[in-house]
Amino acid sequence: MLDQDNISNDNRIKIITGSENITNFILESYKRANRNMDTCLDFVGPSLVATDHRIMNGVFEMLQRGIKIRFITDVTKENIYYCKDVMEVCEIRHIEGIKGNFGILDENEYNLLG
Repeated sequence: MLDQDNISNDNRIKIITGSENITNFILESYKRANRNMDTCLDFVGPSLVATDHRIMNGVFEMLQRGIKIRFITDVTKENIYYCKDVMEVCEIRHIEGIKGNFGILDENEYNLLG
């Protein structure tokens, strides 16, 4: 996983590997959000968000803090159930054929998720 932070103009790249380390990094990034989080996920992403209670709890905490959350994903017949779950808590949009995953926090911190 690559992460390019632009916090306090301190440009750096971090490489994070392993699903547990990536999940922990995502959860920590949720705490840094102040205004919004925009995320682009491939067709597998909604199932990961909807089924990991730690991620969903993080999403709920952001919503309670007033953070606007938007997802762009490839909605398919295989993931529509998960997309509906995610739609209960945030805005979701469809673009067919998305490959890869990334997130943007507050329009200045970019996270490329492997």
